[in-house]
Amino acid sequence: MALVGVNGQTQIFDYYYTISTTLTPAFNFAALVHVIGAGGSGGATDGENGAICIGTGGGAGGHAISRLNFTSGVTYTITIGAGGDAITTSAASVSDGNAGGASSISGSDITTMTANGGGAGQGSAPTSIATHTEAGGTGGTATGGNIANLTGGAGGAVSCVKDGNNRTGFIATGGGALNIGRGAFAGGSVTTSATSNTGLRRSTGGGGVGGKAADLTGTYSEVNNQAGNGGAGVGPAANLSSSSTGNATRQGALYPYVALAGNANDALNMAFGQNIFSSLIAGTTVGNVASGSESGYNGSGGSGTVGAGYGGVSMFGGGGSNQPSAYANRSAGLSYFAGGGGGMVTWTNVTGNVSGRGGHGLVIIRVLEV
Repeated sequence: MALVGVNGQTQIFDYYYTISTTLTPAFNFAALVHVIGAGGSGGATDGENGAICIGTGGGAGGHAISRLNFTSGVTYTITIGAGGDAITTSAASVSDGNAGGASSISGSDITTMTANGGGAGQGSAPTSIATHTEAGGTGGTATGGNIANLTGGAGGAVSCVKDGNNRTGFIATGGGALNIGRGAFAGGSVTTSATSNTGLRRSTGGGGVGGKAADLTGTYSEVNNQAGNGGAGVGPAANLSSSSTGNATRQGALYPYVALAGNANDALNMAFGQNIFSSLIAGTTVGNVASGSESGYNGSGGSGTVGAGYGGVSMFGGGGSNQPSAYANRSAGLSYFAGGGGGMVTWTNVTGNVSGRGGHGLVIIRVLEV
């Protein structure tokens, strides 16, 4: 007998799967099923003067949603994708990130649901006089959902004009966010011009489940350093004006968040409530051009940082990127579930810095009726 609730779909209880396993039910039931792919990790570059050094964020995993009937005694196979491994920089290195793995559920009496992993963030360090572009990791796709098959948010993209031989730029972007049906929200993008032999520095935040991260558009002549906010759980972050150094107005009336203090502290409080994604309501995380950035709480993306700190981590959003100049042993923001990791870019033979790991996959089975 079904319990009475919104459209008759009040849950009885939930099963959460974060490792691959099987399920053999002891009774028949109907359930709402979410299959979520893993996110890709950010690209990582350690560059030198005269290059446009880029590390873009990874893409978020796909998301398949179905209402399914499960049968007692039937064995269902659940596969959980692993987040793309982070990249550690070595001197004068350029590395793409790693793609996330696919998650799935299958059985003899259901249509297989598959959520593919997000794509890897990209690394590059071109030196020619030209407009240089780099895409973020692509969002993962999904198949088999009878309610929705959602593509994850992409990592932030880069376009930078280099107008002279010794022009220099250090540009990192944030990862994409899990798509919960509101849209595939990307990490912040960078559109700029490197017009000085002194390095231009940019770092964007990760996308949120409710909106994209801040885009950065200032040229070097307008502002040399910029760090962008992460997207919110309730809407997008405001883009930074060409004259702003960061710290745009926080957005979202509901914005619990975790301030990052010297390392990638765990984000607090799992987001599962009466409705699975109902508490993914965190507001914008704020970028910082001098120290550590903020970590996204629940659905907001981590923010970017330019300086001695660490990129902001996120629960379901994208990790914030990091451009720590010549500091070693720093990290870009990771995502815990599904989101893309942030990109990492360092300056002149700095080692031991780490791009953001992609968020792991997840399968949620919400029992609605027995």
